Parts: sequence; structure tokens; C-alpha cells
Amino acid sequence: SIKSSVLVSICNAALKSCELINYIVSIAGCFEEEDFITCTYGYNVSTTMSTSKVIALLKEGEDEINKKVKRGVEIGPSEKAILQRLSFWKYLVIVLHKIQNFEKKNIESLKEDLNKLFHSVSPIKSTIGIGTQAVVSDEKHRKMTGFEYLINQKLLSSTPPRYIAILERNAMCEYLMRLFAHVELMLRINESTTLSSIIRFFVRFSEQNP
Repeated sequence: SIKSSVLVSICNAALKSCELINYIVSIAGCFEEEDFITCTYGYNVSTTMSTSKVIALLKEGEDEINKKVKRGVEIGPSEKAILQRLSFWKYLVIVLHKIQNFEKKNIESLKEDLNKLFHSVSPIKSTIGIGTQAVVSDEKHRKMTGFEYLINQKLLSSTPPRYIAILERNAMCEYLMRLFAHVELMLRINESTTLSSIIRFFVRFSEQNP
């Protein structure tokens, strides 16, 4: 078992995020079979833990570090970086949960949390240099501890194995910020009140790519 409560909360947040994204994309039904494979190879994606419990664990992790600050204990760069990542995961789970249970009356609340999620990425990007760094074997392969690059591939019987691009961490942060801005733009659809304005919105939206 994992003894660190902070690590436990982040692991559960990652698993719950996978579950929520799987649900959202599946319900949307706007994907090709070969582009969205949900095989978990028998692993649990935190389906037995509620979203509220995952969020509570992340808040407990934040509180654990914040209590040190309140006691006057100076925390190092690593703990500050962990705190920033806890905040990111908390708002990511909250946003995904609100999208899963979307209600028009809650759209402003969703926008606020999405804005907080967007601004939680920059601190992560600025602290990428802290902690364990990837071992770069060549320009395309960065081996991280506990992560096997080659396992991230599609294995369909009708097609040859194809790899999903894994972004370098700086590029990943930039991509996430573009993606969250893209989602925020999508939420503006409620500002369109006529058929013609809705059509124009979707035309402009379709021209963009996160």
C-alpha cells in the first residue's frame, strides 16, 4: 500500500479523471472506434470511489502541506510544486464531474472552475525542472521512472500497432492551456440566441483545434 496520503490522492484523481473522460467521450458518441479504446487490462479506474471522495482526498493533501505553512514551517520547492499539482488535479476532477453532470443553470460555476484549472497549469510548467527528470535516449523517447513508453500504443487486430504521441512536459502544459481555453469557448454557446448565430458559432469553433 502507498503510505503517502498526497500520492494516494493524486493516483486516485488520475484514475477518476480517466473514468470521467471515458464516460464523457462515450456519451458524446463522436469518435471512431479505432480512435478511442478503453481497455484497462483488468485494472480498476477508481470506479468504486466517488468523485466527492477523490476531491476530499486532494483537499486533505493540500491541507497537510498548508498546515505546515500555518505553523511557520518553511516548505521547500518540491512541496510547493506538489501543492500546485494537487490544485490542478482538484480542479480537473471538479470540471470533469460538472461536465459529466452538466446543467445549464451551473454553467457559470463551471466557467469559474475551468478558469481556475486554466491558471493552475502555469505554476506546474514553471516547476517542471524540480524532481526526477526523464532520461532522454533520443529526441522521441524520454524514459520516466515507473513509466513504459512502448505500452502506450493501439493494438487493433485490423490495423498495425500505432503509437499515440506523448508530448514533452512543456509542450503538454501548453497543450492543456489551449485545450481548456477551447472548452471555455465552447461554453459560450449559450450566448447565441438565434439559429444563425449558433451556426456561425459552430463554424468558427470547428475551424479551431486545441
